[in-house]
Amino acid sequence: MNKAVKNLNVKLNNLIPGGKINHNLLEMFEEHRQAIDNLKREKENQINSAEKIYDLIRMVERRKNEIIMRTYKQVNVNFKEIFQQFVPRGEAFLQFITRHTESNMQENLSSTMETSSSTITSNGSTDISIRSEISTEPSLSSSFNSTSLESSQGIEILVSFEENVEPKRDLFSLSSGQKTLVSMAFILALQQVDPTPFYIFDELDQNLDPQSRKLIANVIHTQISPQPQPHKQFIITTFKTQLVEHSNCCFGVKYVNGLSQVQRISKESALEFLSSIPESNINNNN
Repeated sequence: MNKAVKNLNVKLNNLIPGGKINHNLLEMFEEHRQAIDNLKREKENQINSAEKIYDLIRMVERRKNEIIMRTYKQVNVNFKEIFQQFVPRGEAFLQFITRHTESNMQENLSSTMETSSSTITSNGSTDISIRSEISTEPSLSSSFNSTSLESSQGIEILVSFEENVEPKRDLFSLSSGQKTLVSMAFILALQQVDPTPFYIFDELDQNLDPQSRKLIANVIHTQISPQPQPHKQFIITTFKTQLVEHSNCCFGVKYVNGLSQVQRISKESALEFLSSIPESNINNNN
């Protein structure tokens, strides 16, 4: 038995350089092996944690898109309905601005054909007239889905004030009164989705005709009528009688000795005062 052990030791020593076993190296090897195993387990834990974080991010992103789409659809419905009350023969809606929409606008811009003609005036000078025509009109469909939300670049308003006329994007071509109606319809549409305690408007009816003032006054009156929504107030400065007729409380502002004085007055007194002001004076003061 002892001879066999000695033979094994001899063979083992022949396999190891130097003929001796370095137990310190074996211990270091074992420690490093355990450290590597620990790092592998830590790596797996980090990967699992990262996957959970990515799942959470995707869930938050999905819910965010759902909230955006739900809010967009509700505001769009409200905007259409309120604008119809202002302009019964008109049409207005919201639309996401997407890359597809932008490319359509660029294509229409590139397809614009300009033709020029020269005419001789009575004084001999040449009068150059340029006419631009757009051969195709981009689609104004208001349909949109959440899968396209990532490609959106904003929201635009499309509006038409005449029957059987396709809504247009160019709001700059609208008159001041038309812009006021569009703005009020959009603000009131937002208010129905996310009400706030009060709203302040400074002469919002200045550029409106009497009929439009009555329509806005009626719509605002329905907004503050008793309903299952938080209480809200509309504070409006005006020189017109239509909004005052639907008011619950009136205040008069006087300019005395260089100071503005505010005093509560009755609705009858307010209407009497406003009715006595000539329209020309109101326009000149503004």
